[in-house]
Amino acid sequence: MKRSHQALIFATSIVAGLGMGLYLVNKTELGSVIKGKLEQLNPISRDAMQAMSEEVAMRTAQATHNPKINQAWVERQWEEVGY
Repeated sequence: MKRSHQALIFATSIVAGLGMGLYLVNKTELGSVIKGKLEQLNPISRDAMQAMSEEVAMRTAQATHNPKINQAWVERQWEEVGY
C-alpha cells in the first residue's frame, strides 16, 4: 500500500473518531453525565466564589495557579452591577 493511501486512511479514521466522539458528548445522555462529573471536579463553586473577597480570590488564584478564579470573581462583580 502506498504511503499516501496510508496517510489518507489514517486521517479519515481520526476525523471519523472525532465526529463520533463529538456526537456522543453533545447528543447523548453520556454527554450530560460527563458534564456533571466535570462540574463536580471544579474545586471552586459559584457559591464559594460569591462569599470570596477580592483579596481571598487573588490569593487563591496565586496559590492554585488558576487565573479563572479571578476571572470568575470579576465577572460576578460586573453581573452584580448590572452589566
